[in-house]
Amino acid sequence: MSVPGEPPVSPRLAEARRFLQGRQANWASRSGAPPTDDPIAVAQRRANERETNAVRDGAFIREGAFKYDATDEEDRWLRTRQIIERVSPGPFEDPRYLEMLARQAASIELALSPPRANPGIPPEVWSRIIIGTTGEPRSEAYSAVVAGTVVLAISGGMMDFMYQSAKALALAWQAKPASDGATLSFSGRPEDTEAVLNSDPYPVRLFRDTLTSWLYRGRPTAPSSVMPPPDRQAPIQLLINGAERFVLAHEYGHALLHHLKGAGLFSPADSPNDSPWDKEFAADAFALMSVIESSAALDRLPPNMALQGAAMAMKTHEIFDVVFHMTSDGSTTPEESATHPPFFQRIALLERMYVELHPDPETARQDLEGMLVPSRTLDQIWQRVRPELAEEFQVGRPLHPVWTST
Repeated sequence: MSVPGEPPVSPRLAEARRFLQGRQANWASRSGAPPTDDPIAVAQRRANERETNAVRDGAFIREGAFKYDATDEEDRWLRTRQIIERVSPGPFEDPRYLEMLARQAASIELALSPPRANPGIPPEVWSRIIIGTTGEPRSEAYSAVVAGTVVLAISGGMMDFMYQSAKALALAWQAKPASDGATLSFSGRPEDTEAVLNSDPYPVRLFRDTLTSWLYRGRPTAPSSVMPPPDRQAPIQLLINGAERFVLAHEYGHALLHHLKGAGLFSPADSPNDSPWDKEFAADAFALMSVIESSAALDRLPPNMALQGAAMAMKTHEIFDVVFHMTSDGSTTPEESATHPPFFQRIALLERMYVELHPDPETARQDLEGMLVPSRTLDQIWQRVRPELAEEFQVGRPLHPVWTST
């Protein structure tokens, strides 16, 4: 099926779809996940629900606590549908997650396409990229080239884990009286967070249960998880949007800077150093710029708020790496990876780029405090969870089979 603005389905796109669907089916069989009937219809129905629930407000569209330019939002709705059609999901795709990721992919593609970007990336490049989720037990996304098309696959478990992490840290913030014109206000000061955690054990318990559920039950769905109160839902959604977009933009960076640059479609200047670490740093830099530009153009967000989710996503990756090594080999510090630089270096790159790109370096350094509040709060929660998990891991409880079937 083709959509206006998208080229007809090519044999190589069909092959890339089969590759992705094969990976999804493989991991579904290992975890026992059931298929979904007509996942493309379900994903499009969720896109319909998003549009139906939006509220017109003059030249703007409101979705919950968020307000968008109406024309930009309608463009994003259309591009989201086109991306879902481009993927044409198979029976083991999670259509709920696909719609969410398609929206973030639409934000990236719109921000980097004409007329918002000049010269911008042409449509035929986007047609060579498809996205999806898998049941693979991993805390990161990855990309693969299949028949000249790039498949960007994101772990559904990772998406769950980021959501529960965002919920835990938002619940650890201390509510404050809202200032004039604001509807919500929270303090992310470390001492205020410590006071909340001393009086309310739920954020720590939620984060701990999420980790142990993923490791021992195969899915990060904590039994203690409950719907957050209404006043916390907007900051949680803001963090999740930012985290998903950054993770996806990082993989788009690999697609555009590395996988497709020799395809005659998009040929940026070669990096002077083509090592794996340099490729990761380049993809992070691309993701930072994509998140900043798309959030400013489509979401009316300042850069430091747009990047809160990016810093949180990196912190969740970092924590899970430590946890997995604690459970699998008893080590407390993961060995240095040959393919990925340490997270503290990756976060330092984001901070340095933020200051360098800002017209006022002093203001930029102040902004960084706000950008890093969520990741700092999550680290405070982790410091409380870590001793509990270390004791549990010493018992030698076996991991869920999905972690040992790779």
